[in-house]
Amino acid sequence: MKNYKLGVLLILDGFGINVNREYNCVALAQTPTYDYLSNNATRNKLSWYKKNIGKTYYTQLEAVGPEIGMPKGAKGSTAVGHEVISGADYLHPMLRIEKQIKKGVLRNNVIDNALNNVLKYNSALHLMGLVSPNREHSDIKHLYAILRRCSELGVKKIWIHFFSDGRGTPPFSAVSFAEDLMEAADKILGKNFEGFKIATVGGRDITMNRAKDCLYKTEKTFRAIAEADAPREKDIFTVLKNSYSRAITDEYTELRVLGNYQGFGNNDSVIYWNFRKDRAEYLMRMLTSSEEEITQLLKSSPDYTYHNLKEFKKIKKNGSLDYISLCFAAFMEYYKGIACPVAFPEPQQLISLGSVLEDFGFKQYRISGVDKEKAVMLLSGSKHSEPFSNEIRYVVHLPEDMKKYREDFGKNAGEYKIRLNPYARFPLLELPELKQRILSLIDSAEDKTFIVANICNPDMVGHTADLGAGIIAVEEVDRALLEIGLKVIEKGGFAAIVADHGNIEKMMTDEWEPSTFHTDAEVPFILLGVHDLEFKDIRGSLKDVAPTILYLLKPDKKEYIKDNFKGKILAELKKG
Repeated sequence: MKNYKLGVLLILDGFGINVNREYNCVALAQTPTYDYLSNNATRNKLSWYKKNIGKTYYTQLEAVGPEIGMPKGAKGSTAVGHEVISGADYLHPMLRIEKQIKKGVLRNNVIDNALNNVLKYNSALHLMGLVSPNREHSDIKHLYAILRRCSELGVKKIWIHFFSDGRGTPPFSAVSFAEDLMEAADKILGKNFEGFKIATVGGRDITMNRAKDCLYKTEKTFRAIAEADAPREKDIFTVLKNSYSRAITDEYTELRVLGNYQGFGNNDSVIYWNFRKDRAEYLMRMLTSSEEEITQLLKSSPDYTYHNLKEFKKIKKNGSLDYISLCFAAFMEYYKGIACPVAFPEPQQLISLGSVLEDFGFKQYRISGVDKEKAVMLLSGSKHSEPFSNEIRYVVHLPEDMKKYREDFGKNAGEYKIRLNPYARFPLLELPELKQRILSLIDSAEDKTFIVANICNPDMVGHTADLGAGIIAVEEVDRALLEIGLKVIEKGGFAAIVADHGNIEKMMTDEWEPSTFHTDAEVPFILLGVHDLEFKDIRGSLKDVAPTILYLLKPDKKEYIKDNFKGKILAELKKG
């Protein structure tokens, strides 16, 4: 029974399985390596791959649904996929939130405290979040459930900070969501509807920034919400009309202050009602952390905007605002040690792929591009933000020409020559450098080494709905799989290849609209470099990835793995 000393996990972010060829970048691209690994190689390629890659194991895994702890009908996501791949006993936040919603009303002590603060001081309530029914970062029904509780308690002044989607929803759908919101609020609030207003609007690319090299976007959002410091428009419909006239999708809607909004007032309450964490963290840090902590975050970031920063000040314009009088609340613990009450705290998840590898004495390397930096942390369970003692993390930044174009696009989207989405114009992203880093780590790997990498091109390019760019991205991923696979085999290790959810395999909806969002597709699970496997289960789910990998690395711990993980071992080593 072989005991593998080197394991590599490649997570193909957004790479699902779709039997239809139309608008399917995986099917339309030239992918000889993936074809072989998924048992679809053409005859003229088969012999070369058999000789150089050898025997492989392929199956398809469920990436959504109750099987992996998700509500029925919810789409997959990077955050969910990575956490389930970690082997942690995952339960989707929506399931916990909706337990506290009775007859459409959210009753939660933390939320109630924020609402009662408004009633006590006759101040205003600010509700921030992604106004979308996509159920990946938020669910608009949760916003309605908060409004119903506002109606019950008599909250009269409500400001909505409207983060527009266009990535988890069709690219020009924010108008309909804004209309739905106003209509629903009118019905829910009744006589108090006069005090309900949309205060700011901005696309999720800026309002929900998750990249350290783009923290200027987070500060712009903060300034608009806290001090009404952004260009002003009459209403949200004017902003969206102007954006659409220049082909700017909802994801990139320009940040605007609306109507007579003047920013936070003393004793206001602020609730962030998104349930997904990665895109909520930096804005919530800026809102609730101390100025000293924010200054350090900005100065240490790769965002060159702040390289000469002396001191971050929360209040620049409104000298009458007593910032410490504000009452903040968060739906989730967006980061460890968040400086405000959390409405839906998570149970501890002590068993995970990362934690068990640490216990088994493996050296771990985590590597990703800047867009998925937070995702690889989730393989440690319990949102373990700091590396383990025997773990090193690498973040590969986007090429400089892409970073420059992305910044220009964010500032001047819609202008001539700056209309193409950055991820469609540069579909390779950081993959060439990321691949070289992975190859180098494999080359220098010692015994008991595990490398995990997120390859995000299928997801980031898939979100553009640009078919040509998607095909280029998939073909580059295929070349990377070959180079990495050959290097792993050369070193006597094994590689596991899996996707966290679907995306790039379906670039057009059934209604013939551009599909910029995740799918509910099954995903591939491939093992190469393992020539002595006995295949067990034909199909499984993402929760089976961690126990299978751990078993290959430590077959003598089979019973421990079976006892501590909810998933099953998909393939076992031959005895003898």
